[in-house]
Amino acid sequence: MWSMAHLRQPCPDLLEAAAPHILQRCPQPPPVASTPAAAPAGTLGTEQGSSGESSDGEGASLGAGAGAKAPNKPRRKGRGPQKPTQQQQQQPSSPPTAPPQQSPPAPSAQNPAQEPLLPDQVALCLWSVAVQLEVCGGLAAAGGLRGMGPLTLLRGAAPSVGAMAPGLSARGVALAVWAYASAQVNPGERVLGALAARAAQTAASLTPQGLAMIARSLSHFGHRDPKLFTLLADQLVAQLPKRGAAQPNVRVLQALSNTAVALAKAGVRHPPLLGAAVAAVRSVPADTWGVREAAPLLWALGTAA
Repeated sequence: MWSMAHLRQPCPDLLEAAAPHILQRCPQPPPVASTPAAAPAGTLGTEQGSSGESSDGEGASLGAGAGAKAPNKPRRKGRGPQKPTQQQQQQPSSPPTAPPQQSPPAPSAQNPAQEPLLPDQVALCLWSVAVQLEVCGGLAAAGGLRGMGPLTLLRGAAPSVGAMAPGLSARGVALAVWAYASAQVNPGERVLGALAARAAQTAASLTPQGLAMIARSLSHFGHRDPKLFTLLADQLVAQLPKRGAAQPNVRVLQALSNTAVALAKAGVRHPPLLGAAVAAVRSVPADTWGVREAAPLLWALGTAA
């Protein structure tokens, strides 16, 4: 899947077939422990209503009034309880045996395909699926022609992505958040918040492209975090001198443009980033970049003005 996505070769059949297997191997998030609600004080032994019955239909003794007397039970005719024989008294009662504990099966070394994927592997799979969707014409085209496997994968993997976000590398965060933005699938604010928190922790090790991917993807879903966006912009500007700010390439220009757009959408002003973008435009020949980089940057400059 990654190889075909890297080569940008459309493989809709492979995309549909691989999606359920990827979802099956996504680590399941830990279940949330639910605490049973305690019964309010004074509810037992008081009237529950005119019928005096509990919810399970067996609350005659609980639903009766506090001063009501229980009806007399009819006495059974016949002999009274018999005394145990001497043999029964000598036999000790055996305690109930507990069922044997079953240990969870260990991952099979002979079948590594059943082992859960690592956090960065999940992010790479989601990125590959998003690239395939982009090559195939989008989620609507791929889903309408080949089924809903990619959509099921992206939605089903969202809780796992949020739970494993602290274990993602800087590259993994960028790949995961870009995958959801590119596929137009919102993973939810909780997942976006977990990815944003991890991005803040790993921002120092991100490339300009990674910084721009995170900023543009989070702003695509309307995620507003001024501190994070300012941090991403600071890191991008700090990396420009050592990466050839005098003659930036197209990728650096695109990173500046995308980050400027993200900050404009989030309502964050960052003059150093805008100044670096303008300086980069002036130092680059006009034929080295096109409308894809120029139009978003012009919009960002106009919005920030």
